[in-house]
Amino acid sequence: RLVSDWSSDVCSSDLDALTALADLYHQRLVGNAEVLTWFKSKYGIGEETIARLKIGFADNTEPGVVRALMEGPGTFTPRELAATSAFRPTAQDGLVPFFDGRIVFPYWSRGHVVFMIGRLTPFTPDCEWEKSKYKKLAIRNDRNNSHVAACIRNDVLYNEDVFLSRPDRIVITEGVTDCISLMEHGFPTVSPVTVQIRDADWERLLPKLAGVKTVFICQDNEVSEVGMQGALKTARILAGHGIATRVAVLPLGEKQRAAREKLAGLAAGTAEAEALAGDAKIDVNEFFASGKTASDFERILAVAQTPLELAISKLSPETPDLDLARILRPILTEVNQLDPIEQPRHLRLIQERCGKERLPISALRQQMKVV
Repeated sequence: RLVSDWSSDVCSSDLDALTALADLYHQRLVGNAEVLTWFKSKYGIGEETIARLKIGFADNTEPGVVRALMEGPGTFTPRELAATSAFRPTAQDGLVPFFDGRIVFPYWSRGHVVFMIGRLTPFTPDCEWEKSKYKKLAIRNDRNNSHVAACIRNDVLYNEDVFLSRPDRIVITEGVTDCISLMEHGFPTVSPVTVQIRDADWERLLPKLAGVKTVFICQDNEVSEVGMQGALKTARILAGHGIATRVAVLPLGEKQRAAREKLAGLAAGTAEAEALAGDAKIDVNEFFASGKTASDFERILAVAQTPLELAISKLSPETPDLDLARILRPILTEVNQLDPIEQPRHLRLIQERCGKERLPISALRQQMKVV
């Protein structure tokens, strides 16, 4: 669907304009020592990767980007620039850049930039419409974005071209910088740049994942477990389509453990608790930025679990007897759907987590029949 959109001359010129803007923003990042130093220090991403992916900085100071794209070589019309969604038309027939003072990450596909996302920085203007951590390009609608080209779509994954190489395994991760860190360390990876893939996008993505032997999902490890819940939902959808899926959990470092200990004694919602929440989280980018290697991440993938194994690992011998049947119901329902040869191993795992004396295998088999 996306490829057919790109084939039209109109859409091709719009994507050419978006690609030219990515190049311009990249030049402004590498030409700004202060911003480049901040970015490299925060994310640990190397200059070679920055250059290859044309990561940029939305510096809209003079000479303005609109003028540069309309007057420079390979010039573009105001309509073409507005169609990229990276510029908003004004009431006076002018154009205003959508990103301002943000690090801009282009989404590449087949040699064109097809989408962009901008990350808040200390250099972003302090105003209400720039409060969000990330801003994605708006997509076309008839109400207020009729100027945006139909090929500017937010259903494309970051680094989606990796599927063209037909990898045996792939890592789905949460954020754009997480994805870039994995790419930099040689892992085939994609990211929806959100907690989970949207329901509406699965029809397009499942055929691309069908040839992958194992999909690993590695989200942020955070106190709220929002990332984990998103990972489990994605894993179950993939498993339901016969795609072997594992959930990889990032280990906590000393900073995260210390922050979580402090959080345990604080009331939720307080300013101090909010400040500590960031320190209590670890993501893939921070994992690598802290000095970890590809071998370290391979060890995490080696012990990644299926959603069912992960649910079993959270069982505890401390669970009250009155709650046990309720907690085991969804787990035993899934065990019952496994091949008969796989069921005994999972029942033994449940028994080990809940206590052998407390739950004989015979009782678990009987309970499985009940559910």
